[in-house]
Amino acid sequence: ARLALQAIYELNVLEFEDGKRGAVNGMRPEGLVDPGFMQAGEVWPGTTYALAATMIREGMTTEGFATAQGAAESTYGDFGYWFQTPEAWTYLGDYRSLGYMRPLAIWAIQQAWEERKT
Repeated sequence: ARLALQAIYELNVLEFEDGKRGAVNGMRPEGLVDPGFMQAGEVWPGTTYALAATMIREGMTTEGFATAQGAAESTYGDFGYWFQTPEAWTYLGDYRSLGYMRPLAIWAIQQAWEERKT
């Protein structure tokens, strides 16, 4: 699991917008967003938060919080979505489905943090 999470972190988080936007859906092994489907170039903040929580649960605390930070800073800083967090956005901030519920997965990060092994 950790090897898979590390690969996702390196390709889908760090290689996308310098790790500042969250985890992009479809990254190819050579570090390019897969042009084969529309959702590949999107970040889904709720899925990003769930990924971050999984990383924290697996002992990848630094990576998990860095992943979540990109989504949170995009939501509340760069794009100003605040209480209307969308289902998805692109690197430009174009979005789909404002007020989506999946971003409530951010609470899984707290649970993972509280349940981590010391």
